Amino acid sequence: MVTECGYTDKLKVTQFDPIIEETSALLGEQAGLSFDTIIRDYLTTAANCTKDYSGSASSRTTLDLNNDKISYSDFVYDVATLEAAYAKPCDGPFYPVLLHPHSWATLMQDPTFVTLFTRAGGDALRSGYVGDILQCRLYISGNVKEWADAGENSTEDVYSMLFFGQESYVLAGMTGMVPNWKWDSGGNQPMIGSGEKTGVRHSGIVDIIVNDLGETGFDPLKQRGTIGWKATHTQVTLNSAFIVDLEHLNDFS
Repeated sequence: MVTECGYTDKLKVTQFDPIIEETSALLGEQAGLSFDTIIRDYLTTAANCTKDYSGSASSRTTLDLNNDKISYSDFVYDVATLEAAYAKPCDGPFYPVLLHPHSWATLMQDPTFVTLFTRAGGDALRSGYVGDILQCRLYISGNVKEWADAGENSTEDVYSMLFFGQESYVLAGMTGMVPNWKWDSGGNQPMIGSGEKTGVRHSGIVDIIVNDLGETGFDPLKQRGTIGWKATHTQVTLNSAFIVDLEHLNDFS
């Protein structure tokens, strides 16, 4: 995957802010979001996971706001689903769970959930980690999959919530061009847990490439430059029984 933007010599003459450095940082964020979205869409496809539906619903189109909002009982069921499939935890002794802030806000209105929930430490804002419940380690992300107007009345937005077991899926790519999901000293990217246990191997980083004025090809007056990034990757489901995707409604549906 390659993304690129260009600039001219006028930028260096007239700039006040460090535009090239700021653009490189923005492209890095865009690269991360791009890969996150690709992996999200792959993992929430029915062929690559075990689908479940909140409440009494049996499909996405039968989810009803009156009966099928996410609740504590959905956690009990889906943790039992992973354990029955012999899926091992992969975030220490926990199963990583990725959910939307709207779903998180809804669960915090469930008195049973709130009573049993253990809050996270001081790094929650950085990593998305918010706490633990029922052998699950919860992470929130605004990029969690949503299906607009997909519920029973074609007006309810349906949300995904992903539960992961060890060896559920793997990321791969060309050596030296695989995104490095260990984005800082805090640990692995939340939705995959430990790289060593899940089979994810971190062999490189996203390559941010800055071609200065005159370095882009035939440009005798050195008027053109470019900033871009490139990386390669693919994802493969190792065992769809070790990934549970709970499609559900919440207070924002």
